[in-house]
Amino acid sequence: MNHEIFIGSSNHTFLSRIAVEKGFVLITSGGTIGRVMYVRGNFEGSAVSEDVLRIVPNGNIHPGYIYSFLASSFGQSLIQRYSYGSVIPRIHRTHIEDISIPIPDDNGKEIGQKVDAAFDKRAEALAQENRAIALFDEALRLGRERTEADWGREYDA
Repeated sequence: MNHEIFIGSSNHTFLSRIAVEKGFVLITSGGTIGRVMYVRGNFEGSAVSEDVLRIVPNGNIHPGYIYSFLASSFGQSLIQRYSYGSVIPRIHRTHIEDISIPIPDDNGKEIGQKVDAAFDKRAEALAQENRAIALFDEALRLGRERTEADWGREYDA
């Protein structure tokens, strides 16, 4: 049985417009506003709704630095001050554009590289976790007898 799903070219164009790339900084703009995420080793190529604002790096300022500033308590205060709406709070793109980010002499390279390293390690940890889970999934698929033959039977009940 084939479970492949194909999308038409008109939807492909739309999906490519809402997909995010490595280095984007994402900010939730509706509901729980101001949650900041850095795209590196996690959401590359994912489609993101219009309730998420995208900061696209231009090469001048390290995107990891922008992420760390906006995720900091000071950055969060700046984001929250622009929220509007009582039932479902929102923030608009122009409000984020109005936030002044202090730029260090190195354009945020030192801090940004530390953020990159942290996200790279996080991505590797997730990959290792997924490999460990896959081992157990495979053991369940093979059954107890085969698993005990391969892994041994030393476990506490």
